[in-house]
Amino acid sequence: MTAVKITIAALAMTAAAALSAQAQDSFVLRFNHVLGPNEPFHQGFLAWADRVAERTGGRLQIEVYHSAQLGVEEDIIEQLRQGANVGQNTDAARLGNYVPGIAVVNGPYMVADKEEAFALADSPTMQGWIEALAEDHGIRVVCFDWVQGQPTSSPTAPCAHRRISTGCASAHPQRRSGRNRSAPSAPPRSR
Repeated sequence: MTAVKITIAALAMTAAAALSAQAQDSFVLRFNHVLGPNEPFHQGFLAWADRVAERTGGRLQIEVYHSAQLGVEEDIIEQLRQGANVGQNTDAARLGNYVPGIAVVNGPYMVADKEEAFALADSPTMQGWIEALAEDHGIRVVCFDWVQGQPTSSPTAPCAHRRISTGCASAHPQRRSGRNRSAPSAPPRSR
């Protein structure tokens, strides 16, 4: 599993949702990911979908598809770039195909803990990359700071790796990326 996972949806999806709210009572987003139904991410996506439905009074429904049921990531990303009603959980390395700098956050030991992951998500550099994805490529990042896991060992230990990953968790209207937590304002420590 990659070090950092993020969830994306089409910029067009946001506009479509706004238009849909005016034109009809509800809107359904099909959300795809590659993990199995017993993975913590899948359970988190289901909880996120329930929370969104609750907070929108059922006007926005998210259908979560596990095990790449809607297709492989590359195909889904291209579909959402064309305005299809889909979202995809993906990683920063894949998004590096569109905005090369963002791929660096997929490296091991990029952050030491969840507080650094939250600060990284809020950093001006990350926000610039997220803006470039939306404006230049039609890819809207929904969330970049759902932390899953803790370090399994020290960075110097053989075969050590970190499972600090990100994605969508719960909707929170006061926060732009839907997270419900308090992030420190300091940037991540340099390594």
